[in-house]
Amino acid sequence: MPINQDAVASACDSASGISGLICSMNLPLQPSYWIIQLVGLSVTAFLLPGLKITSIFGPIFMLVSMALVNAFLWDASLFYQLPLDFNNHALTILIWNAGIFWLLVKLLPGIEISGIISPILAPILFTGITIFAGQYATKVDWENLANGVMTRVEQEKNRLKKPEVRVKPEPQKIEVTPSEKF
Repeated sequence: MPINQDAVASACDSASGISGLICSMNLPLQPSYWIIQLVGLSVTAFLLPGLKITSIFGPIFMLVSMALVNAFLWDASLFYQLPLDFNNHALTILIWNAGIFWLLVKLLPGIEISGIISPILAPILFTGITIFAGQYATKVDWENLANGVMTRVEQEKNRLKKPEVRVKPEPQKIEVTPSEKF
């Protein structure tokens, strides 16, 4: 179901507290956006040998932190002037992006990084994966997928609740008569 942007804008005008903070940062409110980001970070960690997720909350902390850093530290005009070729400006952006990614990983629990190449490749790989996944996420029926997952979880939960009854065969008793003894 698409989100009505006018309703979101009017809700943001009257929001306070955390909701007001999120609205003021223009963070995406669609759950599919955050799911794509989580999948992208998980796939990046799977593909990149120096990046390792050690807890379920690691990617969540990382994504929220990256959103906050991007909302407060990066100037939007920086992204309007991204270079098309590899020059000093592109190298500077790449190094800063790698440094911020490395710093966030070192500060946050649940995700680890090692080496020099991993922090440089991780943001590039993460961006590519999320762009690729974002192209196909619009074609997913999220409600149907969630219902299917919940049904499967319930089936597994019920299967685990009912212990499988295994009947042990009773041991056979062999009686030896005195005439059969040696």
